[in-house]
This record gives sequence, structure tokens and C-alpha cells, in this order.
Amino acid sequence: MIQTQWYDTIAMKRDALQRGWIIDPASQMLIVTKQCIVKEQKLDPSKLQRLTEYVFHLEH
Repeated sequence: MIQTQWYDTIAMKRDALQRGWIIDPASQMLIVTKQCIVKEQKLDPSKLQRLTEYVFHLEH
């Protein structure tokens, strides 16, 4: 049982580091960093028109 908990702790730390979080060496606590804000994607008017027609087709 202890080995499973140890593995889970290692896995959680690995996952946290992959997300870009930092482990504070003094306290061994995770410091969560802000995620990058994704800018809105601009759609090509023709793609928007096709999407609108497709949704209209699905609804009717």
C-alpha cells in the first residue's frame, strides 16, 4: 500500500511538472502558473458561411 502511494505522489509530481507547474524546494508545495490565454481565432468568411449552412441543414 505504501508503494502505491509513493508511486501516486511521483506520478502527480510528474504530471504537475508537465503542465508547467513548479515545485517549491523548501515547502515541497506546487506553485501553479497561469496558463497562456488563447487568442480568438479569426474565421475566413467563406468557412463561416459553410458552417452556418451546415448547422442550418442539421436543424431542418
